Amino acid sequence: MNKVLKILASIFFVIGIVMLGTGIYFKMSFESFKKTAVETQATITSITGDGDSNNVIVEFVVDGKKYSGPLHYYSSNMYLGKTEPIYYQKENPNKFKAKSGENLVFIILSIIGAVFSIIGGSLLVAAFLSRKKKKRVLSYNYVIQANIVGFNIDSSVSVNGRCPYRLEANYISPIDGKLYSYRSDNIWSDLTPILEQRQITTIPVYVNPNNYAEYYMDISSLKNVIGN
Repeated sequence: MNKVLKILASIFFVIGIVMLGTGIYFKMSFESFKKTAVETQATITSITGDGDSNNVIVEFVVDGKKYSGPLHYYSSNMYLGKTEPIYYQKENPNKFKAKSGENLVFIILSIIGAVFSIIGGSLLVAAFLSRKKKKRVLSYNYVIQANIVGFNIDSSVSVNGRCPYRLEANYISPIDGKLYSYRSDNIWSDLTPILEQRQITTIPVYVNPNNYAEYYMDISSLKNVIGN
């Protein structure tokens, strides 16, 4: 995994954790609010806005006195006269929260946070395992020269609308006669002109001498040429 993907993975993971934490904070704050609050039904008296960020005003009665204020929550099924469950503070009914709205915020933040955390965390774990594997393979200090058979775009990966290239190479082991296929890490420049101009047909690949399927393709010399 290159630096760009690592940075993006880290950003995804951090955003996910922050959103999860924010969701949990909202939930705990709401639960704390509920402990000293009373549940009642409030009537929607006004809905203003452009449809995306509507301002909903509700009204409710406590001990014969009317209270009103913004609900800080909107859904498409709301309409004038509809009742919404709320919680208000006994000592100060002007402090109230929408029951559905607070739960919705928690659910949305938790789901989005979980998705971002899983994506970012998975990429970071994959990067860690890849580094660990690379270190292990390099420790064998056993290098073969694999024959380059392709240099293709990897459409399964996209960063800012760009897909990386992957160098592909084959090698027939003299030990067991098997054909082994290797792929490079992501390369973000087209190396075709360089490969053709310099007539590069092989690439060094570090392998486990006891298992040629465990490898690391060394493209450092090519990266030095393109500055990638």
